[in-house]
Amino acid sequence: METLLIEIKNKKALGILHELEELDLIKVVGQKDENLKQTFADKYWSVLTLEESDSLTKHLEEIRNEW
Repeated sequence: METLLIEIKNKKALGILHELEELDLIKVVGQKDENLKQTFADKYWSVLTLEESDSLTKHLEEIRNEW
């Protein structure tokens, strides 16, 4: 047997993996708990450019300082 680490990029792929597990072709051993909240950084990593990220950070700081 061989153990592989994979990254799921689409929820459909996770469904396919569960179907393969039901057919007793594979065993899913390291599934994350879906109830755990994903961090903001993990969720939006590489979605924003560095410039957009800096702009957003500055804007958030300004808003927070207004309070």
